[in-house]
Amino acid sequence: LHAGAIGNEVRNISLDANGKTGCTGIGLVNTYANAVRCKVTGFSTGINCDWTQNRIEDCYASGCTVGFHCGGSTPVHTVGCVASGGTTGFETATAAGALFVHCIATGCSGVGFALNNQNSLAINCSAYNCTLDNFKLNGIEVECRNCVSYGSAAKQFNAVAITNHARLINCYGDAGGTGSYAFFNDWEVQNFTTITGNPYTNSGSGDFSLNNTAGGGAAARATG
Repeated sequence: LHAGAIGNEVRNISLDANGKTGCTGIGLVNTYANAVRCKVTGFSTGINCDWTQNRIEDCYASGCTVGFHCGGSTPVHTVGCVASGGTTGFETATAAGALFVHCIATGCSGVGFALNNQNSLAINCSAYNCTLDNFKLNGIEVECRNCVSYGSAAKQFNAVAITNHARLINCYGDAGGTGSYAFFNDWEVQNFTTITGNPYTNSGSGDFSLNNTAGGGAAARATG
């Protein structure tokens, strides 16, 4: 589905690639084009933003190679979205200042959140059980704030070597896989809490609210 005019908004649509390859579910390809309460399943790219001032809200991507791709030249705001399965949950390409708020990446075979561009920001996001990294910070001045990460087979938070001044602020992660986080260059870490158990109420059934388990959700609740 191609939203190609200024201000186009796609709402309450469910799309399935039905086994076809190389397809994009929803393309937001003009200024102020938005997607709200949509579901995309099995696409190469679930929702693709390659323009300016786009917004994606309360959308669900299942089994997509890339769930949410944020390109364009100015910020894309992705709020309350879920990427389940597939390879990469959320990624930025050229969108400086891309913003992810209250988003969840779960069960990705690659990276949950790939923050690849300058000033990309994840706030109050959660990642669970992604194979490569739950959060990968790969741009200048990228930041995770108030994010929870658990169960990655690699790093919960990982800054690659070219990252300059990445920030990890008030975040939570376990020490499983290859560790909670990795430092390169001038990382800034404030108030990181290492958790020792699954912090989610029922991650297997998609309930990512914080539980009250000691060392898990309770640790995050206790520090706000």
